[in-house]
Amino acid sequence: DILSELMDNDAILVPGSSGACAEITMQAVKVKKGQRILNTPGLGAMGFGLPATIGASIAAGGKQTVGIVGDGGVQMNIQELQTLARLKLPVKLFVLNNFGYGSIYHMQKNRFAGNLVACNAASGLELPDICKLAEVYGIRAVRIENPGELKHKAEEVLNCRGPVICDVMVDPEGVTAPRLASEVLPDGKIVSKPMEDLAPFLDRDEFNENMRD
Repeated sequence: DILSELMDNDAILVPGSSGACAEITMQAVKVKKGQRILNTPGLGAMGFGLPATIGASIAAGGKQTVGIVGDGGVQMNIQELQTLARLKLPVKLFVLNNFGYGSIYHMQKNRFAGNLVACNAASGLELPDICKLAEVYGIRAVRIENPGELKHKAEEVLNCRGPVICDVMVDPEGVTAPRLASEVLPDGKIVSKPMEDLAPFLDRDEFNENMRD
């Protein structure tokens, strides 16, 4: 919501491939006339965000280009930070840092009784500090640690010249809602729900009444 307010009127926005960086961005962004959002048609493949933002910036010819990626997904193509640094592109990359693979964490927590495997530090996945990585590549880094500093630090990032990595610390327990989700039936069978029936699921009487309207 804050980025919607602060971004240039002709800015390019590139959400990441999946999880919070894609879901929350596409739910919350308010697009101004003249802006473009380049969303991946292949939802789910981590690693899209960073190289796609670089490509969008090159094609945009100097326009402000903003990427929103996850801390897990950005690692899939982390070497492209060298491309970002070498070309000195005006890319502002906001990394939503939920300390691992948020979508996988919630799936394992909800579907496998909290038996976690390789989705956060406690289950064997440890991700490097993105600000330290940015420093190694010679890219300016900013960290946002609480909501009170969100607006002024986001504004600082957007007003910087050249590439900037912004590490945005978010609650790993936070979930995207409403969202498309499967339902586990009493017999354990998992059934995919239709697009109009989103989680958290409404009471069936309320849902049926809404559908009649």
